[in-house]
Amino acid sequence: MECYETKDTALASYLLATEHQLLGIAGPKGQRVFRFAGVSDGDRLAYYQDAPVGARKLFESYRTLKGLLFAG
Repeated sequence: MECYETKDTALASYLLATEHQLLGIAGPKGQRVFRFAGVSDGDRLAYYQDAPVGARKLFESYRTLKGLLFAG
């Protein structure tokens, strides 16, 4: 399984909101990366091309990721 990593919390929130599987968070505090499974180039480009995603779902994903960052 190919793994995609990003430090960008906004991009990670988008990926989580669009049903991509979060494998975990790696790295020391201040340098953490979000690891996702099954992210294609098209999935990443959709974020930068303003693909629609529900505001509530995006906010909940962001809140979940921020909680995971501060919990570990």
